[in-house]
Amino acid sequence: MNNTKKGNRKMYQNSHTANHFYSTLTWATLLNCKVLHKHPTAKGRPSTMSYGLATKIASAQESTTYDFSHVSAAAILTIMSSVFSKPFQLNEMIRLTFIVGGGKATRAKYDEGALAACVNGLKGCGYTEDKGAGCVIESAGTYKVQHDTGKNVKTVVVFPLITGGDDEAEEQDDSAEENELIPKGSIGYKIAISPMSTFTNLLSQHCPTYLQKKRCLRTLSGLLTIQASIENKLMVGQQLDPSEQVFYDCATDLKEKMDHVQNEASKHIDEGNVTAEVKKILVDMNEKKINKLLKEDNSAKVADQLKKALARKDSLSRIEINSESALPPLRLESHINTLRKKLLPLKALEEASHQRYLSIAETTALSEMDDIESEIERLETACCGWFEDEEVFAMRVQASRDRFDNMIAARAARKSGATKPAARSIGGSSGGGSTKWILPGEKSKAKNNAWGVGSTKTKSTKGGAVFSAMIMDSSSEEEGSDDENEPVIGVRRPSVPRFVPSQRDNFLSSPVPNNKSVGSASRSVADSTIASATSKIGPPPGYEEQDQADRQKSKKKKKKSKSKKSSGTEDDVDTSAAVKSTATEPNANSAVARADEMSVLHSLGVFASALFNLLYAIVLALLTMLTGLFTGDENSRKKGKRQAA
Repeated sequence: MNNTKKGNRKMYQNSHTANHFYSTLTWATLLNCKVLHKHPTAKGRPSTMSYGLATKIASAQESTTYDFSHVSAAAILTIMSSVFSKPFQLNEMIRLTFIVGGGKATRAKYDEGALAACVNGLKGCGYTEDKGAGCVIESAGTYKVQHDTGKNVKTVVVFPLITGGDDEAEEQDDSAEENELIPKGSIGYKIAISPMSTFTNLLSQHCPTYLQKKRCLRTLSGLLTIQASIENKLMVGQQLDPSEQVFYDCATDLKEKMDHVQNEASKHIDEGNVTAEVKKILVDMNEKKINKLLKEDNSAKVADQLKKALARKDSLSRIEINSESALPPLRLESHINTLRKKLLPLKALEEASHQRYLSIAETTALSEMDDIESEIERLETACCGWFEDEEVFAMRVQASRDRFDNMIAARAARKSGATKPAARSIGGSSGGGSTKWILPGEKSKAKNNAWGVGSTKTKSTKGGAVFSAMIMDSSSEEEGSDDENEPVIGVRRPSVPRFVPSQRDNFLSSPVPNNKSVGSASRSVADSTIASATSKIGPPPGYEEQDQADRQKSKKKKKKSKSKKSSGTEDDVDTSAAVKSTATEPNANSAVARADEMSVLHSLGVFASALFNLLYAIVLALLTMLTGLFTGDENSRKKGKRQAA
């Protein structure tokens, strides 16, 4: 037994011997494995599963979907070649769908060459690709490749060739056709059996032009002739054929329909909704009729007809061609435009694919392009009228495409801002003047700068110099500081009072006022008097350098003010002189007021410190009492323990 097992192991290890092939074939048959497809000697031989799938496809009686997962490309080619080499014994068309690929989740189930094998097998049987094919007899012998984005699978849809069934069915169809005076589904049949309300809608949708309405009149005239012949039979007492009986029972309101179509056709001529070719045809027909009536003998009837023909000629000459309404829009144009909008980004993506690689999402979106184009083509074909010429229909389709392109171009122009308003200059007029720009920190030399705002410096008023100095706005100091280009040295903070030496300290002969602002001078006077009354401290370090800088700055300001001011110079000089004289005189009242304020503040500080000390003492006493209580309790506890011990 052990020797047998060893021999079997050696047999499986040697893959080049015939015994290995037959033993493997035996085990594969028992385990239902597909070894035949992998072995070189079994190439082209279909497996049992493939044969069963081919039998199912050939015996299909209704639309079915088949999955080619785990089926090799060679087996698919064999199945398609054997199944579709003969027509199906069917009376109606069916749809056979074959799944040959999928997305990431199902991609490994299908052979890479499954799609090509399926298509090649169909082409070998004489089938042709038709993207607009449908489940109708006219699409027999065609196929189309689709990508179902919802299920994320690739499919091949086949519409097989059919023979039409048995002889009895053919005889029944022939007898039914013989019993029909007008074929069912034809335009004449729809016109004859439709009610008046339905016919009105059908006429406006399927006969939008003048020529189509005239051809509809001819069809109605033929239907009326058939109806009149049937009525003549009934009047004589003859029996009607089954087809005549069906037509007589179904046809309704033929005369009313003819009158309605005649009125609608006349509206086209009155409103000018005809093309130039139609107008030419109408004029030629009218001329021929007039010439024919002129050649006939004179009679009252001929005269009446000639009068009508001449009136017709006059009305035709007054027709103005309306090019916009001569070619009516397509019946499904709104739905077609929706699909065209979906197609625009896909076309742009297709153009971009020539320059770069597309992502998976972009490739998936691009795969829908063929389906959208085929749907647009199908809808455009469905918009063709009942009696419309191919040339006129092609013109209507092209006009619809042009309208859509113009709409998209106009929308793109609005988005891109093709018509921009003329830019206005900031400071100047709207004419051809140059634009002026002012950077931060710069000032225009002109009176009216680029922002249209002139200088806002306030002029000193005539009258008392001291009084005017007291009421000057403090904002003048800030405005004056903007005119300086050089950096200011030793700038004071507003919260820190400026130190002014007492009269006994001979640091400066007199306080230096600020020439630029009179308000600052008045403040410096008050500061000097308070400092002389309360402070006994020497000047801070660097005071002389700061004072010298202030002097130099005041001199520069004087020079600038002389060059800028053309009027009021004498008043400004008087004001500055008055400020200087005021600065030198001590102001006792302001000093006393400041001293009173200082005394009040000092008293408040003393009171606050005393109150703080009192509160501190109270808190300290409370803490002492609390600690005493706790320590007393502990001592009593200890004594109690000692006594107990």
